[in-house]
Amino acid sequence: MKIKSLEELKPLFAMAEEYKDDIKNLYAEAMKYVMPNADFNSETFSEIKKADAVYDTLAMVESDKLSRKIVNMVLPTSMQWGTLTSNGKMTNKNKLDTYGESIYKNIITSNLNKEALSFFNCLNIGTSVMRLNFTEDPSNPFKFDTLALNGLFFLEDKDGSPKIAFYKHFEIPNYIVNEKYGLSLESKEINYIECCYEYGEGKDLKTHYIVCNENFTDIYFENKDMGYFPLIICRGEKYSNNIWGIGPAIKALPNIVNNNETVYNIKLNTHAKQKPPLFFEGMKEDFKNFNFALGKLNYLGNANTNRISNLPNMSDLNPALMDSEKDRQAIRDIFFSSYITKDLGNGNPRTAYEWQQRYREFLEVFSPNYEMIEGEFLKPIFENCLKILILEEIDGITKEDIKTMEFKPKFKNKLTENYTQEKIQNFNNYISNIANIVGNPQIVIGVLKPDVLIKKYAEWYDIDMSLIKKPEEINQIIGQYLNATLNEQGGVSQGQPQQPEEII
Repeated sequence: MKIKSLEELKPLFAMAEEYKDDIKNLYAEAMKYVMPNADFNSETFSEIKKADAVYDTLAMVESDKLSRKIVNMVLPTSMQWGTLTSNGKMTNKNKLDTYGESIYKNIITSNLNKEALSFFNCLNIGTSVMRLNFTEDPSNPFKFDTLALNGLFFLEDKDGSPKIAFYKHFEIPNYIVNEKYGLSLESKEINYIECCYEYGEGKDLKTHYIVCNENFTDIYFENKDMGYFPLIICRGEKYSNNIWGIGPAIKALPNIVNNNETVYNIKLNTHAKQKPPLFFEGMKEDFKNFNFALGKLNYLGNANTNRISNLPNMSDLNPALMDSEKDRQAIRDIFFSSYITKDLGNGNPRTAYEWQQRYREFLEVFSPNYEMIEGEFLKPIFENCLKILILEEIDGITKEDIKTMEFKPKFKNKLTENYTQEKIQNFNNYISNIANIVGNPQIVIGVLKPDVLIKKYAEWYDIDMSLIKKPEEINQIIGQYLNATLNEQGGVSQGQPQQPEEII
């Protein structure tokens, strides 16, 4: 898709508005409890929004805990979490490694980890957006900004990716807009829209970037081949009836609302008990002299003359009957809290081994969520940062070199490690079962391809392949070992392999 004029953009923006209208009430309600100072529908953030009618912080606390957990998992500081790997074709591996290290080095010196926390807090609602900026400083080229959801509008491309993006800015002072885009707009405050979309295929893919007024009549800035996609949009679970994501906050919304109302009613009931309504019988002029301060003694007059009684509290309730703990536990479960916090109470891990098991369970149940995070957060960040390095020729990365290489991003973190360990464990079980059936562990080497097996293990454990001998050398060594072993056992039986080429 290639857009030739603003007139073609306007109906696309209207369509993106419709998608957002379908989900906005649900998002606004969830944000009320998880991000109470934000507003999904507001057209300005010039003032901090008051957290009206929010009486409990559980949803905020659980969202923050989950966000911190995700940041620590997908952006670990203890390992190089991103690199480049061959796409199956012959590619200069040394250059790939160098370029991958360069991307990673420049990303970790940026503010990504800081911005990631607020990004994943938004993602707990269902969708999040981050801007990637080039700083024009080769020593620290990237700056990331998590943007408020109120200005985001987007559509999916033919592959189902959020790659037709609009971001509307509300009530921006004119001097900022004029200075940024070299304009002379007179309105005191200005609403304007950024739009970016991709067109073309493969290595000819281009990003068209436009800044225009909110009516799509005047272009403030345009770059028909920006070189990278500046808006990183990531979603939680996505359902077929809408392109916006669904996160834990929306899934837990009924429990969050119930819990909030319970806390409010308990608070109301407590106040009613502390300061109950009173009624008075007797002489009106006597009532003016009574002081209801605690510890204050009052004379009511002759018996049966004046009497003060409290009105029975019709809202008197037993908080236990409200079953609030079920709602609170449901909120914790939906935010994966029982897999994250060690000391929640009964039934939670008490030993290091139990905690390790619980952590493995978390990696397993969170894996579907990770697929979206890798595809719509990690991968776009890594690819677009590489595009900036190419455009600016930072660290010696050139477009000519990249054009001759076939590669893709590869990510390493706790979740990918868990998946790799599962593959290794499954394969080890397979080998062990074969050896047990035959009764001889050495038969495994006779039926599997040693060079392929050793290479595969090296990939799983992320071992430098330059340390591994060539396939023909591996096969020869294994063949010699098998023959020597069989000879020690009294000769080779008929049909047993004697030469390396017969073994493989």
